[in-house]
Amino acid sequence: SSAVDSTGGQVDEGDNAVFTVNLTNASSTPTTFSLALNAGTATAGSDYNGTLTNQSFSNGVTYNATTGQITVPAGVTSFTVTVPTINDTVSEPTETFTLTVGGQTGTAAIVDNDAAPAVGSVSAAVDGTGGQVDEGDNAVFTVNLTNASSTPTTFSLSLNAGTATAGSDYNAALTNQSFSNGVIYNAANGTVTVPAGVTSFTVTVPTINDTVSEPTETFSLTVGGKTGTATLIDNDAAPTVGSVSSAVDNTGGQVDEGDNAVFTVNLTNASSTPTTFSLALNAGTATAGSDYNGTLTNQSFSNGVTYNTTTGQVTVPAGVTSFTVTVPTINDTVSEPTETFSLTVGGQTGTATIIDNDAAPTVSTVSNAVDGTGGQVDEGDNAVFTVNITNASSTPTTFSLSLNAGTATAGSDYNGTLTNQSFSNGVTYNAATNQITVPAGVTSFTVTVPTINDNVSEPTETFSLTVGGKSGTATIIDNDAAPTVS
Repeated sequence: SSAVDSTGGQVDEGDNAVFTVNLTNASSTPTTFSLALNAGTATAGSDYNGTLTNQSFSNGVTYNATTGQITVPAGVTSFTVTVPTINDTVSEPTETFTLTVGGQTGTAAIVDNDAAPAVGSVSAAVDGTGGQVDEGDNAVFTVNLTNASSTPTTFSLSLNAGTATAGSDYNAALTNQSFSNGVIYNAANGTVTVPAGVTSFTVTVPTINDTVSEPTETFSLTVGGKTGTATLIDNDAAPTVGSVSSAVDNTGGQVDEGDNAVFTVNLTNASSTPTTFSLALNAGTATAGSDYNGTLTNQSFSNGVTYNTTTGQVTVPAGVTSFTVTVPTINDTVSEPTETFSLTVGGQTGTATIIDNDAAPTVSTVSNAVDGTGGQVDEGDNAVFTVNITNASSTPTTFSLSLNAGTATAGSDYNGTLTNQSFSNGVTYNAATNQITVPAGVTSFTVTVPTINDNVSEPTETFSLTVGGKSGTATIIDNDAAPTVS
């Protein structure tokens, strides 16, 4: 007969499969028959116990394992053969095996009692050594099933971006090589097929090593409704300022007075979040306000960098590794040497060198002399010359100077001895060299020469002043009457 369990019902996995063997009639002497257990879709040793003993048989039937025969006692016309089935945790279809006795066969159908496997858990990801996942490591997830199956099983699978981004933080392109234990991946429908018997496998997702400073980031793997998380530990230091270049003009050349001074600031690496650095403009030989504009605004910076005038800090947007700072220089008419100022950002400094575009000052005019009120020079008045310079200088400037007798005579018509008191605006006189020194910033000064009042009737007389190649004339008006006979 077909096998039943001990209660006469279906044979569930783990039950005894009980076959009933019926003979055609009884015999007065023991009778021998051949007997064999035959695997069908069930497997001896894993689905049923294929080892028979005398205890497997009822009614005194005995079994000879050597000959594979049974002996039925006299008078017996029916007996049972009991074969234990094996209870496992493998999800299987209904499986069969058979018992053949004396050429007649009965079938045992084993009904599985295990649910189809599900995903029990997806672990948090670790690196290849079981430690934390540093940027650039493989993120290895372990997927555990609830139980095995005797046939391949398919589950849904997805990689889910969290704070990490596919393509820049991890490689989301899975292949069959991403999976262990023979699991295969179908990219078209986002499923994995787990081979029969497999209860655990790994999924390996490479992370991407970049140079961007980032916070800890996460992504996750979901298989069959269960999710595990990968936590990526960044291995990049927070960006610092690597260098601040020397300033150039807008075309990359030297900074002439009046040009923009353009500094380039380079960071060591990018950041995924805005980064703040200290910033200062430092006067060197140049002076803020007269040589360069020391007032920075957001418009001074490129690449979205912003400036906080209250804190003196700049904020560099995420992803930016280089930006420029533009400082206008001021074009004046002052002759100056080359001057410098500097920009310091995050502890690194670059220098701007301003090339002057003004010629050294010269004397443009020496006026004709007037008296102290601006009128004619009468005998005895001071003769006041005004000397005008083409432009100022940031340093003292020296010019030649001479008083030249015309029709007037030094010592009798005018005092030819000059002193520092003869000059205005701090101009000084060197009698040994006949030179004057004009202080920085002075563009005009006077030279005062006393005339001498005598009682000699004279015609109008002149003398001149030459400074730096330019001359002015003093005309002395006589104040004595023509002589008469007394």
